[in-house]
Amino acid sequence: MAIASDAGLGELHIALVTDGSDDRALLDRIIAVVRPMVNGGLHFIRLPQIPRNDMGKIDRPLLKDAVLAAHAAARTDGR
Repeated sequence: MAIASDAGLGELHIALVTDGSDDRALLDRIIAVVRPMVNGGLHFIRLPQIPRNDMGKIDRPLLKDAVLAAHAAARTDGR
C-alpha cells in the first residue's frame, strides 16, 4: 500500500505477520525482490493478523485501516 510521505512522495508499506524469529532474512528477501520496482521509501508494518472476511479472503478495507493505524502509531512513536 502506498502512503504519501511528508514530502508528498508515495512510500510503499508492506504488512507482515511474523513471529519475529526470522525477520531479518525475510525482510532481506522481500527487499531484494521489491526494491528495484520502488522509487520511494519502503516500510514494513507488522500486524498481528491479516483481516479476512467470512469467506477467508483478505478484507482489503480493514487491512488498509490496520496499515494506516500502524503507520500513524509509528509516526507518533518517532519511528
